[in-house]
Amino acid sequence: MLLPNHRSIRVHRTKLFYPCGRDWPAERENKGSAVEIEIHQGRWSGYQWGIHRGCRNGWPGHWVSLLLTAWLWHSAAACAQPVAFANATVIDVEQGRRLVGQTVLTESGRITAVGTAGKVAVPRNARLIAAGGKFLIPGLWDMHVHELPARNVAQMFLLNGITGVRDMYDKPEKLRTLPSLLRVVKLAGNVLNGVNEKNDQTVVRDAEQGREAVRRQIGAGADFIKVYNALPRDAYYAVAKECARARVPFVGHVPDAVTSLQASAAGQRSIEHLDAFLLDSASNAALLRMGKRYIPSWQMLKAYAEARAGQIIAAFARHGTWQCPTLVAHRGFALEQDPKLDPNDPVLLHLPRSWLPKRTGVTHSDNALNRAVVAKFMEITARMYRGGVPLLAGSDTGNPYVLPGFGLHDELELMVAAGLPAGAVLRIATLNPARFLGREHELGTVAKGKVADLVLLDADPLADIANTRRVHAVMASGRLYDRATLDRMLSDAIAAPWQ
Repeated sequence: MLLPNHRSIRVHRTKLFYPCGRDWPAERENKGSAVEIEIHQGRWSGYQWGIHRGCRNGWPGHWVSLLLTAWLWHSAAACAQPVAFANATVIDVEQGRRLVGQTVLTESGRITAVGTAGKVAVPRNARLIAAGGKFLIPGLWDMHVHELPARNVAQMFLLNGITGVRDMYDKPEKLRTLPSLLRVVKLAGNVLNGVNEKNDQTVVRDAEQGREAVRRQIGAGADFIKVYNALPRDAYYAVAKECARARVPFVGHVPDAVTSLQASAAGQRSIEHLDAFLLDSASNAALLRMGKRYIPSWQMLKAYAEARAGQIIAAFARHGTWQCPTLVAHRGFALEQDPKLDPNDPVLLHLPRSWLPKRTGVTHSDNALNRAVVAKFMEITARMYRGGVPLLAGSDTGNPYVLPGFGLHDELELMVAAGLPAGAVLRIATLNPARFLGREHELGTVAKGKVADLVLLDADPLADIANTRRVHAVMASGRLYDRATLDRMLSDAIAAPWQ
């Protein structure tokens, strides 16, 4: 399969062309044959010559693998043709406004100019993108993903306009083999938990083990540390102190041994999902917590207290605790018995079986309860927004009906349905991740000097957040993927379902 971050080059007799505009050197002519060369991020990945690649006058039944020359991969990697988006409407995500008639110039992976046509000098060798009637936004971020190393998953994010993700745990050795399509903020080790719930977690039973686990993961290059449900109280606080000492954030679930208020005060950088918030908002939260690992949702809904919820929201805003609601993941469980879902839908068919919910054993009352939980979570998300809690958008890819890339758009639409303005939601998916990561100086807006992670849309996302799905082109680190390339990515993904 030809991955979308490869350059595909066909040679017919004497000439070879690729986007830099250079020709294949005469001394490397291939007379009478047609071949394809694949270059992955400037590294050769195959020069294959034979009938399986449509070779004319090739060697039947054989593939001959040839080493690519240093000249070829170097010139592909060094290609830095300027690209100009002409007459675009740039969306200022910070202010939620439209800047009409803008030319945005990029070169060598950076935005070099933004302004009206008469104020931006476009180089003669620039690739010109006619962007009249289209809308240019910063690259989107999905801030809670799993299954990233699975086949074609990175491509699915990119074709949906997502140029960055926060991987909340996949095996580090698999992450190292990812195609370099996306910016990936990742763990460098296992989730820290008091028990090994999923056979791939680091068991931490006391404070010393907590400190050692943090040091080990930071030494391995962790971008952050993730804590989980069963982490003991003393280990949790040891992790918090060690992370503060090393200036590495810790994120994740609120462990059973601490409350949401305590996690916020301890400096947990982000809290994933809203389960702990719902529990701690119950009027009898302490009683519900006593000796229980699993607390039925109906009990938390019944005991929900507005005043307690307000206290937690105020604390999150005061301490700068980020919340990633993952509404779409919770919604997936509410869809298990939805009669509107066609089990033969081609989108569902190419999901891994583990990502499809188990339809057996789910009752109508279970479904009704799950829908009530999702409705409450949407209400809480809107209240957090109004209360000044910094929000992130994450899909929790890997859960039922949460499709890589597409799931983030579902999340954005759920946020708007909850009552958030479209402009605020767009900011949550673009600028907020940059702020969370402390990288707003280089990411998150369409501005001179920033990284050229851009999405060109066919319709206005401020008018309807669903228009973030209408991707015309994506630029990731200055590399342009047009609509035809994105369509090939999607075709490849559907043709080769994940296992």
